[in-house]
Amino acid sequence: MITMETMKTKYPKYTPGQYLTSANLNDSLDFVSQQERLTRWKLLGKGIFNGLKYSYDFNGNKVTSINLQAGTGLTDEGFLIDITSDGKFTHCVEFGKMNPSNTYPLGIDNPALSSFPLTGGFRLLNKTDANSEAYQSISSEINLSINDLQSKYTFALYYEIGEIHTSKCSPGDCNTKGDYYTVSIVPMLVNKLNNTPKKLDFQTFLKLSSLREISLISSENGFRKKINDTIASNHLVVKDKLKSIISFSKNFIPENLISEATATISNTNFLNINNNSSFNQYYIRFGRDIRKAVNEYLQFFNETQKWFAPNQSTFYPKLLILGNFPLKSDDGIRNNWVPAKTNNRKQFALNRLNSLFNRIFTLCKYLMNERELLDSLITSGATNLTSRIRITPQRGLSAMLSDSAIGYYYNLAGSVSGHPIYALWDGEPSNEYLDQIYNYWDFSSKSEERKQLENPFSFDWTAMEHFLIEGHIGTKPDEASKVIIAKIQNLGLPAKVVMVDIRNESIVGIREKYQLFLEAYRKFLKELKSVEPTNPIYTGYKKPFEKMSIQLNELSPKDILSVKTVLNDVQSYTTMFASAAKAKRASGDVTTEAIAKVTVDSNVSAKISALMDKYEIGKLRKDIYDILPKGVDTQSQITLDDFVGPEYTGGVPKGGTFIMVHNGSTVIGDFSVPYFFKE
Repeated sequence: MITMETMKTKYPKYTPGQYLTSANLNDSLDFVSQQERLTRWKLLGKGIFNGLKYSYDFNGNKVTSINLQAGTGLTDEGFLIDITSDGKFTHCVEFGKMNPSNTYPLGIDNPALSSFPLTGGFRLLNKTDANSEAYQSISSEINLSINDLQSKYTFALYYEIGEIHTSKCSPGDCNTKGDYYTVSIVPMLVNKLNNTPKKLDFQTFLKLSSLREISLISSENGFRKKINDTIASNHLVVKDKLKSIISFSKNFIPENLISEATATISNTNFLNINNNSSFNQYYIRFGRDIRKAVNEYLQFFNETQKWFAPNQSTFYPKLLILGNFPLKSDDGIRNNWVPAKTNNRKQFALNRLNSLFNRIFTLCKYLMNERELLDSLITSGATNLTSRIRITPQRGLSAMLSDSAIGYYYNLAGSVSGHPIYALWDGEPSNEYLDQIYNYWDFSSKSEERKQLENPFSFDWTAMEHFLIEGHIGTKPDEASKVIIAKIQNLGLPAKVVMVDIRNESIVGIREKYQLFLEAYRKFLKELKSVEPTNPIYTGYKKPFEKMSIQLNELSPKDILSVKTVLNDVQSYTTMFASAAKAKRASGDVTTEAIAKVTVDSNVSAKISALMDKYEIGKLRKDIYDILPKGVDTQSQITLDDFVGPEYTGGVPKGGTFIMVHNGSTVIGDFSVPYFFKE
């Protein structure tokens, strides 16, 4: 490895009449050679530029040859390896046998850095070159099995520099002829190298779930439980991932940032959940922020990790590692091509990596709980709903974190300018985009650079796909909806607001029971056709049943009053038959009042009662009646079940509907759908 200690910083200057020595010439050549290698290494890159793929042949379980495709590559220190034709290597010899003397110990400039495990390695040759007794076939020399090849060896190309000493005298001439350097590209099997750290698959990190299947929510308690369960299910995942990030980042992230991150996740309260809090829904948004921050950090690390590899033992100046057996382009060993980067570019990347790392744990550090958030609202002067409720434009939810607005659950109140979250939000060490970052607390900012963003809708927001709506949780629903609707209308935003009373969600639970009742009633009605009265006067007794069937099919279980009326009629008419109440005749359109006057054929009564018992009509009717909401005097109630695909987004997408959920007195949450809901 070329270091400051091994760098050649001087070369000979020849003058007329000087005594020219071999050292002068060799120093000149060494300087030029080193400069040429530095040019390749530092300005071009290193690794396999093209080709150099390989395979092996076998007979049974024994390897008979190793095949190499032509190609070109540069070693870690700029030695050019160029294989111009395909090769088939059938013979080998231990590296220590017939090994020409090397200019450098094991091909490494600095012997102190020599860690390359050549001991026990094998030089490979083709059949034509294997003209010495020292070279034998692969199978006979090392009895190489496929399993041994895959478990014990790595394939590499060695840039070998040897010396040839010529005779100093010949007949009639005793002038010194000089010696020669020889360059050989040696295919080798070396002791298997351990895999270098593989790229981390950032796609596997922090898959935090959203609140879906909300049709299953049946009450306010159920709503809160689903939120809390969602957060709790990700608690350990988040903490474990953050710990793992700290662990592998120690190799390249400054120690002070590592220490701060460790302290943050040890003491942070970002997952100390109050199960009764209306603000817990914001923890899910925070989880999404963390997921984005982590994944963006890992993605950038994946792209640049080769620049920051701390393990210098993987630096082989004169060796090009082709890989293990069988060939895999992503096995972590193969020296794939890495373009050279300037020091400035590398330093910038390292600074950005530090910023992205620091951003993750700064978000955790400044997350507010419910009490802190309410105190911040008061401190910032948001004393009325018009100033408290804010609508902020941002990019779509799939955008990078830097393209999102900063949520109001971060403690930035009164100190936006220069705040760590504000400075780190875009992940850029330069901080040149600070005037483009929206956040809830801008209305309290007095800094000049932020004045233009106090009212973001005064500027072009057509590229913004989503509107954050914040500050409404915990307020009175009617008042909050008026403020939000007024702001949407005044700003001319393509969005709609709908209120949903969580108490209406009990209606959703009726649907299943109502469907069971209808199915049973249809079966009852079908079999009722076989019941024939003995007295012709009763020919119209079936019509009330059929009329109720039509009514039941047409009614929605949310039409509470009508459902009650029909169920009462069902109860009255079935009771009539069960008790065999007396009446003068059966009418075609029997009302509840007329039913009591009908004289019932006892034979018909018994058959109908038996059918009622068979299909449990009375029980199923009672099951529905018992769970119908009490005191509801409207015929139409909006529930979350009325929406297709509602999600919690912290606001509403452009052209969508904002669903504000309340319990009659307080706003407890919100959802949205990407379309205009028609009531």
